[in-house]
Amino acid sequence: MVSETTLLENSYCPRSAAWSTLPPYDPHLLNYWSWLRYTGDMSNQLPSVVAQEKIILLIIGGLALCLIGALAFNQYRQQQQSEVAVPSTAPLSIQLGDKNNANTIVVYTDPVCDKCATYHEDVIVPLYEEYVENEEVNIEIRPLGIVSEHSAPLNQLLMCSSEQNAYMATMEYVNQSLLDEEGNHTEVRAASFFDDHTTEDIARESDMKSSSLKQCLDDTHYDNKMTRADSEAYAANIYSTPTTFVGDSEPIRGYSSLSFIKQLINIHLFN
Repeated sequence: MVSETTLLENSYCPRSAAWSTLPPYDPHLLNYWSWLRYTGDMSNQLPSVVAQEKIILLIIGGLALCLIGALAFNQYRQQQQSEVAVPSTAPLSIQLGDKNNANTIVVYTDPVCDKCATYHEDVIVPLYEEYVENEEVNIEIRPLGIVSEHSAPLNQLLMCSSEQNAYMATMEYVNQSLLDEEGNHTEVRAASFFDDHTTEDIARESDMKSSSLKQCLDDTHYDNKMTRADSEAYAANIYSTPTTFVGDSEPIRGYSSLSFIKQLINIHLFN
């Protein structure tokens, strides 16, 4: 006599490999047909479970790729920054002190950069009064024209002013002239600067000879240097302003406080 169990075992063909994972026949179930409906319900749920597992794996894989990408990008940026060293020379250079002074701070700046204007007032001016005028430190300004197309004419003005040792006064005049009614440093004012201010006005306010300033502004000898200044800065991974080098320190990108720069001076220049 064939037992019920034997009959059960020989009465079906597996629908799929997943069938073998289903629970064995439970005699406590009402009958064979209820068991079949039970297992059938479970097998119908298997595709949705597999789909959910795939979605979860895809999400985990995506997050892992994002994490790997972020780590790789961060490592790349750190490597770039670690390889940045201040170039020994620049096509555009304004020495505020003795160029032979070994204690030198190099600042890359752009006249249309609003952060540069604030940095000049908050940091450059106090450093100039405390260190440069006392011949302890030299500050070298390296103008760039990377913020706006209106930067280049103002850079030529600053280079011409340096020929008459009037950079600090001229920079102050430019910064004040680019402020709007609300005190914001604006590119619009830079675009109309030479329409709003005559050469005579600039020379008078900056204590320069008007004829010499006009002759310098009419000349084109700074054109090629301004183009080279930007390209050489980019080649040296200097792509933002202000960027400051205190001695052989790593570059300080962006605005930094006076107290922090003075700490770097004590560490890199006076030790």
